[in-house]
Amino acid sequence: MTRLPDGTKIGYRTKASTSPDPTIDITTEKMEKLKIHVNREKWCL
Repeated sequence: MTRLPDGTKIGYRTKASTSPDPTIDITTEKMEKLKIHVNREKWCL
């Protein structure tokens, strides 16, 4: 997990609780949450 200077936390999970795909979690200091599910099949590097 990474904490930004404004208190926002950014985390990465290799598996979401509702799917087998990875998830990026963003939580602000005010506890506002955003979850981004990453589709591994469509991911290109």
